[in-house]
Amino acid sequence: MGGVQSVLALGGRVGLAVGLALVLSMLGVALGWGLFIFSGAVSKTTMLWLVTSGAGLGAGLGAVFPWLRVDGNPVPVILATVLVAVLAGLGGAWGGYQYSGDREVACCTKPDIGPFTYAAFGAVAMANGAAILCRIAHEGIAGRRRPVSRQP
Repeated sequence: MGGVQSVLALGGRVGLAVGLALVLSMLGVALGWGLFIFSGAVSKTTMLWLVTSGAGLGAGLGAVFPWLRVDGNPVPVILATVLVAVLAGLGGAWGGYQYSGDREVACCTKPDIGPFTYAAFGAVAMANGAAILCRIAHEGIAGRRRPVSRQP
């Protein structure tokens, strides 16, 4: 029964992390778009920066919360985990946006999915991967530090 519970707990955390990261990433895209519209900026570069930053920041924060353990972990470890996930989300958002540029055919059609949706999906994928890897690394390091109990 312990193995089934472990698999269910892992699946639940992954599902929660992906869902939360996707919702917060789309919220970040909407917030970045709103900031662009209401700030009076006219540069496409400013729009790109605001929207991809919002997607990456939202995905990074959404991905790290289900994997974060605050009981007994020092604050620098928690901050480092959040920083890694947010930076991975920002990189994933930029990569997703760059990937979307290759999906458009110049002559006849438009893509079915917009470039900022690709940015949000890339941010979600990278942020979740980074959060999972941070958690695995932390468990491996913490597992080596635990004392082994000896039974007589």
